[in-house]
Amino acid sequence: MIVIAKSVKGREYLYSAKSAHAVSMASAEKIRDIVNQHHYKLEDNETWFIHEIGHFDDAAFYAARQKFTIRKGIVRESFC
Repeated sequence: MIVIAKSVKGREYLYSAKSAHAVSMASAEKIRDIVNQHHYKLEDNETWFIHEIGHFDDAAFYAARQKFTIRKGIVRESFC
């Protein structure tokens, strides 16, 4: 499963499981770039980063309920 989650700059391998959003593999980079460019829900020294996780990871629970999608260049956040 591919997710975008908040990470600390310089330590992107660490991420906040609660911030994990499911994304499609094809649009993950575009979405990441757009939300980072607009500093969407970011604190100082944070960045959105792409992670590949397993279905038993804690982030999978959150990613199943929140996702980013992109259509015509507009990123939307949805909650299930």
